[in-house]
Amino acid sequence: MCSVNEEAVPALPNNRLQLDGELKCVKCRREDVPVVVTRVNDAFCQECFLVYAVHKFRSAIGKSRVIIPTDHVLVAYSGGPASSALLHFMQQGMIEGKLRFKVSVVHIDELGLVSISAEERKAKVDKVAHTVQQRGFPLFLTCLEEGMKIGCSGQAGGDSVVRCQEVTSQSDVGDVLGKSDTAALQSMLDALPSISAKEEFIRVLRNQLLVAVARQLGWRKVVVGDTATLLSVRIMTDMAKGKGSQVSLDTSIGDGRYGDVMMVRPLRDLNLKEVEAYNKLQNVDSVSIPHVHDKWHRGNSIEQLTTVFVTGLQENFPSTVPNIVRTSGKLGQEDGSRERGQCALCQSSLDTSVGEASALRAVEISERLSEGATVSDAETVCLESDRSVPGDVRGSLCYGCRLMIKGLKDISFLPPRVKSAALSRDEMRSQIAEYLLEEGSET
Repeated sequence: MCSVNEEAVPALPNNRLQLDGELKCVKCRREDVPVVVTRVNDAFCQECFLVYAVHKFRSAIGKSRVIIPTDHVLVAYSGGPASSALLHFMQQGMIEGKLRFKVSVVHIDELGLVSISAEERKAKVDKVAHTVQQRGFPLFLTCLEEGMKIGCSGQAGGDSVVRCQEVTSQSDVGDVLGKSDTAALQSMLDALPSISAKEEFIRVLRNQLLVAVARQLGWRKVVVGDTATLLSVRIMTDMAKGKGSQVSLDTSIGDGRYGDVMMVRPLRDLNLKEVEAYNKLQNVDSVSIPHVHDKWHRGNSIEQLTTVFVTGLQENFPSTVPNIVRTSGKLGQEDGSRERGQCALCQSSLDTSVGEASALRAVEISERLSEGATVSDAETVCLESDRSVPGDVRGSLCYGCRLMIKGLKDISFLPPRVKSAALSRDEMRSQIAEYLLEEGSET
């Protein structure tokens, strides 16, 4: 799952496994065997390539020490090539005794947003369940629309419990899908002004749901199949969407923004082409599942354009993806950022408490001037009174999430956790109203 959707990074026409008997393996230097060519001038024989891929996966877990033998981890599985490889890596590691933690799998069904029949939807999820059960892992099933029920802290609150059921038979699949209701989620997506905003909201909601399911089951690690290719696209996309301060969280081996639950990315050092080569050599099957992105025209969002740009560069310049990911690893959050509070939507640290002489302030003034305000008026309006964000929600969101819901007319479409955060701010303001100085009053 690229956090459950690695299909967001399409394979290019020549992004296939290549076998060539004329090249030497860069490891064992043998010439008499076919080699796997995943990058220009980077050829392995099949045996050496499998050793290389397994080492990349296991070293990512071992060096980071984000998962310990006593952990019970929840693996996000979408059915795509990356998450399928992830399950195989874990299965082989457990068989060989190299991985000693317990593993359960969760599948988030997103087919409620796709125009297919109920029978087709169930058949796809049945195939996912069969694939996971063949690997010997217990499977839990939930639907993306359950993310709209999550409370303001990211946990299921009150009567709105996230519905996540363990699948032991085909009837369990029908039971979960039969109770799904996409009305609230579809209304929210319809209300967002752009495809870029819709894609970002789905990604944030998916991550929040994974964390909520882990909490509900009592586990503290969520493992996702984010490859280096996907992460490089996400880095560039985050920069374009005003989420530069979150790059280190979105692409690190361990994302600890959620507090008691950590998101882990053990495929961070393998690109999509290497994952596809591993799957072909190991006969790892993936499940082809239609996605809501398929009904949006290619090139109509920042992420789709960035994907074409990055994967195109990678074909001619093989160091593109590794360099982007490596650079992001050198970035970190500013000291004291956690004390500023968390975004009610994506749970990252708020990045809007900045001084007068800042890029954020300059952007706000420029926006006001473009709307026809005078220079003096633009300089007196701060970001906290952004009229393009409804209600008092803006004070609870990071800059990137403010841009995502910019133009949203009705706050009622937002998930409960965001509306609760806005109400809490209103209550706090009313409690201290008598102590606040009115504009123009003297101290």
